[in-house]
Amino acid sequence: MKGNVTAVTAIVALLGVIATILGIAAELTRVKVSDVVMTDDLICDYPKTPAAGLGLAAVVLFVIAHVLIHVFGGCPCCQPRRSVPAKSWNSVLFVYVFSWFALVSSLYLLISAAARNMQRDHESTGYSFLRFCYVVKPWLSAGGAFMGLASVLIGLVQYRLRLAMEVAAAAGGQPGQGIPMGHPQFSSQSPVFVHEDTYARRHIP
Repeated sequence: MKGNVTAVTAIVALLGVIATILGIAAELTRVKVSDVVMTDDLICDYPKTPAAGLGLAAVVLFVIAHVLIHVFGGCPCCQPRRSVPAKSWNSVLFVYVFSWFALVSSLYLLISAAARNMQRDHESTGYSFLRFCYVVKPWLSAGGAFMGLASVLIGLVQYRLRLAMEVAAAAGGQPGQGIPMGHPQFSSQSPVFVHEDTYARRHIP
């Protein structure tokens, strides 16, 4: 059990770190304003860049990391609430929801940046005297990478809390567990029949 937990934690953490590095690399190789060339036909000529592929690879790794967390850790919503303390259940549920929020935010940022980096030739927009080309905003890919790393770390916390909650629930469900056992207050000997006149005769002179 302990070995499996350590292995899952190590693999998920490694995937999160690699995905974060890929997201930062996508940020460093994104299309910048100085890289775009506007032709005489007012067409924006975007250069080829590996930023889109790096960003999408980061998305895949973040998703795999969360799949591993929820496959081995399960969903706290599936745990019967009556079998664990309310405080523990609420803590795990809060961390679970927050990890999903961070993951969805990360995927949105990374996919948006990748879609913009995949542009090639696109007509410029603006007015006749002022034309411009769209490029990826700074820190979009990096923000998605750090948000994804946060989602993985929070997911690992939820995974550990979930396992601790299961152990506590299993320990509380064992018969006699946690119930103080005292010594019997009555003798275990069989009762002996005594005739009603036995003690009365002792008082007769």
